[in-house]
Amino acid sequence: MRMTFGERLRTARVDRRLSQTEIGGNRYSASYISHLERDRRRPTPEVVSFLANQLGVPPSSLATPPRDAITAARVEVAVGQLRLQDALLRRDFDAVITETDAIAAEASLTDASAWWAAMRLRAEALIVRGDYDAGLALVEQLLGSEMILASQPLRASVLVLHSRTLRATGRLPDALDAATNAVDAAESASVAEVLAAALLAKVAALAELGQRDELDKAAQQLTDARASVPVGQLRGEIAWSLGNVRFLQGRAEEGIEEHDQAADLLDPMADLRAWARFHKASAAMRLGAGVTTGVEEMLERAQTGLSIVGTAHDFAELDLVRAEFLMMTEPDTSIRLIDAAIATPELPAHTIAEAHTLKARVLDEQSGPDAARAEWATAAELYEESGAHERATAIWRRLAR
Repeated sequence: MRMTFGERLRTARVDRRLSQTEIGGNRYSASYISHLERDRRRPTPEVVSFLANQLGVPPSSLATPPRDAITAARVEVAVGQLRLQDALLRRDFDAVITETDAIAAEASLTDASAWWAAMRLRAEALIVRGDYDAGLALVEQLLGSEMILASQPLRASVLVLHSRTLRATGRLPDALDAATNAVDAAESASVAEVLAAALLAKVAALAELGQRDELDKAAQQLTDARASVPVGQLRGEIAWSLGNVRFLQGRAEEGIEEHDQAADLLDPMADLRAWARFHKASAAMRLGAGVTTGVEEMLERAQTGLSIVGTAHDFAELDLVRAEFLMMTEPDTSIRLIDAAIATPELPAHTIAEAHTLKARVLDEQSGPDAARAEWATAAELYEESGAHERATAIWRRLAR
């Protein structure tokens, strides 16, 4: 026998240990929620949608739509999924967001898994487009959904997305927490690709925080996990990440070997933005190790890819790599590029700190340590703000010498 709307609503609320006042929020009274749970009031679609959002479930888990509405909705979901595939192939993230909204609206009547998948893709599209606040809010909604509670692999994948978004907004300790939780969920799920993705997020967060001891441990875990991952895009991302770690460890030759492997595996047709960002990152790592061979070509590839799919943040980071490349030969141009990057709206604190660090190095070479002192101090303060305390401490010690 089918449960009524009221029975479904009460079961979902009690399961989450929420009161009638809590799920009604500032829109509906506890008395009205009580009437709904006793099926003394018939909810409108707007009421169903609001309460589903409060409970972190798709509206379909509460509503019982007529059979003809279910059939029509299923057709619309199938058509929408075809349009979504086309938008993804074109890397048209505005269209992705439009299509996922449409799919979610129809899937809310028929298919909780289709609703969940659409919402996850929407979150990823918002994040890639640079709309971090909206993306973060949606990711956090997904983390409270029933699908996540029932599946450790899904939980791990959303936690990875959560970590990436937190890192992009400069919340580095929170990003590390999310990545660590993703690794825990992935380990219990025993899916090699999911574990590798979680470890990639953890390595990235630790590298930004400057926590070298923990970074070495996570990198070793990622090295161990690599053998179980099929050759392809994910293996390329692993080689990219491990190459970064080798550079940070002062093992430049091994870093170059890993990055050469990544260059062979990463496919611009599969993910043009990742391909472009890899070339930018590899150029930066080589410059940091005093290697200039191949850097100009890498910067050109990064520019080519990002000119199609890059965000303002991507271009700011690319300007910083160019600035480092030019710091010895064209210091004035280098400083102009750094200042342009610093002026980019909503750039995370740790990236602005890196810009001030680079500017301090240029000024030190140009005019001596006194001219660079203020830039070093600003960088240290920004690292502290982002939670990268070890990187901040290293700068304060430099200034104290």
